[in-house]
Amino acid sequence: MHHHFGFFLPAAGMTRYKAAEENEVDGKATDKLAKLYDALLRKNPGWADEARRHDLNQFMTRLVFCFFAEDVGIFSKDQFTRLVVNHAGEKGAEAHVAIVHAFEAMSLPCEAREDLPTWTHELEYVNGGLFSDHIDCPEFDKIARGYFQDAARLDWQEINPDIFGSMIQSIGDPKARGELGMHHTSVPNILKVLGPLSVDDLDASIEKAWNKPNALKKVLERLGRIQVLDLACGSGNFLVVAYRQLREREMRILARLGDLSGQTQVQMWSSISLANFHGVAPGRRLLRSSEDGITQADSGGAPVDLNARGDFALSPEQGDGFGGACRLSSCR
Repeated sequence: MHHHFGFFLPAAGMTRYKAAEENEVDGKATDKLAKLYDALLRKNPGWADEARRHDLNQFMTRLVFCFFAEDVGIFSKDQFTRLVVNHAGEKGAEAHVAIVHAFEAMSLPCEAREDLPTWTHELEYVNGGLFSDHIDCPEFDKIARGYFQDAARLDWQEINPDIFGSMIQSIGDPKARGELGMHHTSVPNILKVLGPLSVDDLDASIEKAWNKPNALKKVLERLGRIQVLDLACGSGNFLVVAYRQLREREMRILARLGDLSGQTQVQMWSSISLANFHGVAPGRRLLRSSEDGITQADSGGAPVDLNARGDFALSPEQGDGFGGACRLSSCR
């Protein structure tokens, strides 16, 4: 145990792993979304029961993805927001219709959108399951339309994608969350655990093997064997952070192997299976938010290089549910 004493330092008030500071913008985003959420419930009181709250949480998850995608280059700048606002009507009465059309369009390849309005054709096709299920959309009024625009105006590139699941959880049902004893674990605190537990040692192994292709491949194999379990995963932010930390190191190794081999492009499958990430959550809604969080993390969250992600996809055996490659295609 004395070799791993650093793992327990945070519990004693001491910090060994240097992590990023809390991001104030995360709190602002949560506040904006909470106002939109409350406005939608006032307009749609029937959505307050448990069954409809699941639909509303899934709806909010999709909005968060779209806001984020607009600001990090996955979508064109303000693409989704502009199209929705332009077709929402002056008081927002048609916003729900526009959003339903937009979500449906993003679930279909360009050539399969003949029954949808022509304005949806410029939207990206997002495979991987995020938009595959049809969900109802709550009706908007002028107030909800305003909060939608306020949330969209935030610079989502500055918001940490690791906490998207926690964001949805916190605005969705704070009373139930309190009764179940759930809470949001911040990214810096998660990194304090992941660092001495696995990440620090992985970084040391990568540095040692940096000029040795065979040694780097062994580190890749090790990455593929790592299992992550969160016994109270709630919104799943611990699993999301762990997944992104491992994927970032895997991509660094793959890029280095390409440099060492002299190849400009290296087509290799990811060895990190989503089957290696396990979480226990009281209810399908929270487990789904964990899955959606990993989807968004693997769709291009800083500091991962968005332009490089397409080279390193999850293998076909793992399915395309959360793959980094071929997730998006343009209809323009």
